[in-house]
Amino acid sequence: MADGAETASDRDRNASARQIMISKWTLPVIGALLLANLQFGSPASAAPIAAIYTINASGFGDLFGSSAPPTDPVRLAVSINFDPAAGDQFNYGTGISLRRSSVAVSGPIGYDYDSTNDVLSIGGAGLSTSITAGTDDVLAVLTGLRTGAPSLVGVEYTTTLSSGIYLNSTGGVSVPEPASMVVLLGGLVGMASLRRRR
Repeated sequence: MADGAETASDRDRNASARQIMISKWTLPVIGALLLANLQFGSPASAAPIAAIYTINASGFGDLFGSSAPPTDPVRLAVSINFDPAAGDQFNYGTGISLRRSSVAVSGPIGYDYDSTNDVLSIGGAGLSTSITAGTDDVLAVLTGLRTGAPSLVGVEYTTTLSSGIYLNSTGGVSVPEPASMVVLLGGLVGMASLRRRR
């Protein structure tokens, strides 16, 4: 065999070495890109929203100052599915469901979305952007849904047992992590298992 001629086993060995180099550098680069995307985020979009919002509000006081709030803190969890790109929306009883509430809510829950200001009002008992004293009702107002980081503007509630309307002073809203976090976790586990094999 002439010098410089490559045998089949040499080609296989070289191909195997190139394949290992690709695997060795490809996974860390992909991992770094995924982490950079998490760190710096991606541009906001008006994609359809399908999420469970957990709302925790406390520091309630009576709007009229006549009675102490019967429930403090108030906790709500709602499952919602709507498209902010569709403009202003009013939906009562569909596209939204009450998963948990620490206050009584009469009737099905609904939502009112103001697309101009990116404000979502969630409530029951004949939802509007206000509630009536002496009814079992709740109204939670969120903003910033299109950014993917919603914040709580406020919560108010009433009960049939009192004539007060109770407003909160502190609180927050949380949204479960998106499915992309599961994909990232799967990739990191895969990288760790490959690293362990070597």
